[in-house]
This record gives sequence, C-alpha cells and structure tokens, in this order.
Amino acid sequence: MLYSATAKHVRLYQEIKPSVKEEKVSSTSKASPPVAARTGPALAPTSSPVTEEEIRAVLLAMAPVTTQELVAKFKGRIKSKEDKDAFAAILRRISKIQKTNGQNYVVLK
Repeated sequence: MLYSATAKHVRLYQEIKPSVKEEKVSSTSKASPPVAARTGPALAPTSSPVTEEEIRAVLLAMAPVTTQELVAKFKGRIKSKEDKDAFAAILRRISKIQKTNGQNYVVLK
C-alpha cells in the first residue's frame, strides 16, 4: 500500500539515503506498475547482514521501487544500527533517487 509522503516516510528516507543524488524525470514518462503487480526474488529467511548482491537483485527485479518498499523487503534482517548503516552505505554506493510523477524511486546507478 502506497501512502503520500508522510513525516514517517520522510524521516525514514532521510535516515536511509541522506546523500543520494536526485534525478528528475519528466511527468510524461510511464508510471510504475502497482505494488501488487511487482514481484521480487525470494529472500532466504536468515539473520545474516544484507549483501550488495541481494539489494541489487531486488532493485533489478522490482525497479522502480520506493525506499519504503525496499526497506520492507529486508525489514527482518535490518535490526541493529550496524545493519542499518551497512544497508544505507550499500544503497548510497549502488543506487540513486529518481523522481517520477511526484514519487521518489530507488534505481541502480
């Protein structure tokens, strides 16, 4: 379920991706498919840290995806501050934010 930019979303977005370059896309471009239509790779239920390869696989399979949707995919594995910091560092290294029709999406660089 997608919500408009709420204070919680903005705070989460700032915590995860504070220094990502933003790229604007014209509003005439295609809108992303509904969330229900998106499917991503199955993630093994494990407590190990999230790897760059796993994040890259999800971004390739589900692109474009909002930050909130991406974090939800790995929610069970991002528990400690170290896990969160590592996740954010990987995202900053491999992705950027793309604005489309007023929505922010995480896409691979």
